[in-house]
Amino acid sequence: MNSSERKYIGDLKLLQFIDSDCPDTFDGNIAEYDEAISDCYGMLDHSILINDKSEIKFWRQQLQKVKTEKRLACRLIEQNKTVKDLITA
Repeated sequence: MNSSERKYIGDLKLLQFIDSDCPDTFDGNIAEYDEAISDCYGMLDHSILINDKSEIKFWRQQLQKVKTEKRLACRLIEQNKTVKDLITA
């Protein structure tokens, strides 16, 4: 598990701690993650074209977050586990 995955799991634990909307399972639709990744790349390209450093930083962070979510979703789907299993591991 890399640092991005640990941070994402930490965020899920925090959401669970404050009784926020923490998803119990991933919906299993990996195509939505691919679409989100594509959107992030598009926004990142636009930010680079207009040379907006704060937007570049934001979209790089979003891209990393979505890629991490996809990687964890794929792992959970392969192992037939839920998000709660991931949080309590």
